[in-house]
Amino acid sequence: MDSMLDGVVFVDTNMQIVLWNRAAERLTGLSAASVLHQRWSSKLMGLRDEHGVTLNEDGCPVTHTLKSRVQTLRRLTLMGRGGERLSIDARIVPVIGRDGIMRGASILLHDASPQITMEQRIETLHIQATRDPLTDVANRAEFDRVHAEFVNTHLQRGLPSALL
Repeated sequence: MDSMLDGVVFVDTNMQIVLWNRAAERLTGLSAASVLHQRWSSKLMGLRDEHGVTLNEDGCPVTHTLKSRVQTLRRLTLMGRGGERLSIDARIVPVIGRDGIMRGASILLHDASPQITMEQRIETLHIQATRDPLTDVANRAEFDRVHAEFVNTHLQRGLPSALL
């Protein structure tokens, strides 16, 4: 577990942290010694949802997985080692024994910052490719694309329309 690049945390059914690997230490700045045998809480890492809203215990994906026994995948942010917000993909997997008894949940924390940066760059490039930088009005290429969609929609619906 300690050689993995992704953070791995295991909590038992009582929400006690049983495992906290080195990658989880690196992502959060929290040492295993300081969190082992502590009660899991979304506040521990300052977890927030994709809209920046702090997760309460009812909205915590770990709590949800332990109650529902269903795997959860969420894009979240956490408070990183240097106090900065870090985007992560959190996959919470229920751990169920062969006897059908729930043992807890594994939490995999994958640093999604490079992916977020790429998504932002793509969006910026899209805007640059479709907008006039001075007026922020759609350029000719964007007009041609939207015009083709407009004509197709008009033909499918058969409704009267006009273009000014």
